[in-house]
Amino acid sequence: NWIESFGVEWVPIGPDLQKLTGGSVSGIPKLPSAEQLHQMAVQTVKNQFEVIGQAVQGCHMIVAAGALQIAARSLAEANHIPYIFTAYCPAVIPSSHYPPPKTGGFYQENYSPEENLRMWQDNAKDFDQQFLATLNEARLSYGLEAVASVRDYMMTRHPWLAADKTLAPGITDYVEKVEQTGAWLMPPGPALPA
Repeated sequence: NWIESFGVEWVPIGPDLQKLTGGSVSGIPKLPSAEQLHQMAVQTVKNQFEVIGQAVQGCHMIVAAGALQIAARSLAEANHIPYIFTAYCPAVIPSSHYPPPKTGGFYQENYSPEENLRMWQDNAKDFDQQFLATLNEARLSYGLEAVASVRDYMMTRHPWLAADKTLAPGITDYVEKVEQTGAWLMPPGPALPA
């Protein structure tokens, strides 16, 4: 396994979406109900606190990558270690230049900066509606204060962007600074046979 070749243990986390949705029938997924989605959100946060809470023991830092790393920063805070949120593309970092990612599709047109920011505000409210109560309940059990915004707390004001600077430049009109590291790629393997 590539990641394990660097001495990093791979720990699976989160719900098995294929089991939850019953898989696909003729290429059309069976979508979870609203109650299933709510339970999945609650269990995701609880599972993250459990799994990451065990995995973080003895660590010197948490680097959380992806847009659903709800528990990672809280666990870094509880363990008094640094935390870095990393995105693999700028589209998950709030900006007036583009709307937030859309579940189950994409946006059909370009929007004004004001419209994009309104959609990002709605995105933050969605994160709070899904995850805030469970996150703050877990934080209190660790002796941490409640947070006001799940997404903004998780992403920080200084996220990293692991993407090519030319192909996917980081835009900093919402966050204070984007630390663009360049794409995180595996070293090339042996040449393919001709």
